[in-house]
Amino acid sequence: MRTLWLLPVVTFIGCGGTGPSEAQLSSDFAKIQPNCEIQKTSHLEGDSDNVYIEIEYSCSPGTSSRKTVLLYQFKDTAWRMNEFRG
Repeated sequence: MRTLWLLPVVTFIGCGGTGPSEAQLSSDFAKIQPNCEIQKTSHLEGDSDNVYIEIEYSCSPGTSSRKTVLLYQFKDTAWRMNEFRG
């Protein structure tokens, strides 16, 4: 019974703990959409060196939100944005 409980915990920690910080996401996103505000971020998929992050954002009050996906890759001890799908 203990083994079954630990497997989901280990899986969750292994998948969800990688990727850039929220501060880095905000900074990088501001460079590509300077007049927009992040509403929500979600890690879609990834491994120890790559992660796709979906960003939900809005550009002005009262407008519907938009979504985009960023690819981050871990290179030279840091996460770097390598692809932007708008």
